[in-house]
Amino acid sequence: MPQSPVDLLRQIAGPGNLWSHSNLKRWADCPYSWYGRYILKIPDIPSAPLVQGILCHDTLASALKQGAAPSSWTAALTAARHHTEAQALVPTSHDATMVGWIQDAWSQKPDAESVYAEAAWLTPIGLKPDSPRPTIALTQAEDVLTSTQKWKWFRAQDVVRDADVDAIYAQPDWVGVSGRHVTVLDWKTSQVKTGYTPATTAARYAEQLMLYAVVARRRFDPEHVSTAIHLLPARTTVRLPMAPQMISQ
Repeated sequence: MPQSPVDLLRQIAGPGNLWSHSNLKRWADCPYSWYGRYILKIPDIPSAPLVQGILCHDTLASALKQGAAPSSWTAALTAARHHTEAQALVPTSHDATMVGWIQDAWSQKPDAESVYAEAAWLTPIGLKPDSPRPTIALTQAEDVLTSTQKWKWFRAQDVVRDADVDAIYAQPDWVGVSGRHVTVLDWKTSQVKTGYTPATTAARYAEQLMLYAVVARRRFDPEHVSTAIHLLPARTTVRLPMAPQMISQ
């Protein structure tokens, strides 16, 4: 008898197995889409917004890993194109606009004594009794992924609760540590649509940033964790306040 998608999910996410944000998001949005992508191995059709986001993120990540802005952001974006599949979906006539976004994002990032650029932390995850959110296990392992592997968290508590997910990759775009203070920042290429504000657009990512804050508290044991979303098209950074009980352990 064929296994159901739920059985397959539990098999993949069982003890000793790992989940990425891509898996979690796909499952939360549509189990049938998840089955086609991860079981039947049907590749996704790339889109222009997705490729645009990859180009911006990779350009910023490269500068962060070098520890300084490049002499030419335009040249850096062009270099990112050479390493990005389906980059032709985003015409080069858009590059000037993207360079403006990237420069603003770079100038608005907080100062920090230590910076982790797209650091990927592999974290075992479990549930406290009667708790709707995940709690991080005491043991941790760290893995370093390439900048093209965009692991994020998405509705993790729902999948953990329903399918006993064993471990998840967390990979914020930028983590800054200064003394006993940690700042988690993610860059987004989401447009602020009509009827929305930067604040309401950024609020869509509050759950994701809360999960990053949990990981940051476990990893660095800081006195304070702050989180923010930078919306590149709006050229605006929105702070997402987290209640202490949301990220305390």
